[in-house]
Amino acid sequence: MRYSKDKSTDAVDSRYPAKEGERTVYRFPRGTALLKVKEAGTHRWDILPFEAKLPAYNRRVTLGTFTFERTVLTHFRTGKDQIAILCPKTVNKPCPICEHFERIRWDKDYSEMTEQEKDVLFSLRPSERQLFYVVDTMDRGAGVQLLEVSHNNFGKGLDSRLDDAKDDPDCKRYKWFYDLADGLTVVAKFEEKKGRGFSFFECAKPDLKERKVQYPEEFVDDLESLDDLLIVRSYAEIERMIHEE
Repeated sequence: MRYSKDKSTDAVDSRYPAKEGERTVYRFPRGTALLKVKEAGTHRWDILPFEAKLPAYNRRVTLGTFTFERTVLTHFRTGKDQIAILCPKTVNKPCPICEHFERIRWDKDYSEMTEQEKDVLFSLRPSERQLFYVVDTMDRGAGVQLLEVSHNNFGKGLDSRLDDAKDDPDCKRYKWFYDLADGLTVVAKFEEKKGRGFSFFECAKPDLKERKVQYPEEFVDDLESLDDLLIVRSYAEIERMIHEE
């Protein structure tokens, strides 16, 4: 499907309110390198559109139009093989693991749980990550890359920046910052943060700057929809996985 701004999702007002082994979660796109933030520093990305083909739990998206990110909810250490799987809630389907999480959470007050019970509860909660197609403007030779990043470490700040822009006279450009012909470059400064025994890299709030290069409509013609990459398992299959020995 040829890209058209008229068939694109507003990046600001489409978002739903926030809610609380990767090849087993999504398939890797053909001819595209994986990009992850592995050190502190500033990144400059042109985020590209893709066709929405599946519902999204966190954003109002009309199927058959274009959008800019795919949020994936992931359950780690699932089944006897302890693999990561896509949570079906990603595409607005019920999930037996999340249902088990809710039962435990409501059956007992968190303050009364043992540390072991808290660990079990934490392990059932899905991790929220995001996928983007990007051009790294400081490494254009790498072509289009697939960026995978934690929502808390990047997407949350991007949402905040877009919210800030609602009162800007140039608001429409922010809403379609990922437009091919009139988009903006995301400038993200990541800083190292410390967790419980681990480090991670976080961008509190990226900036949106004028692009030095814009793109023709056919630039994304050969990109697979990020929705086509998701490995969506059925409710019954996941139930079998979590009960197998």
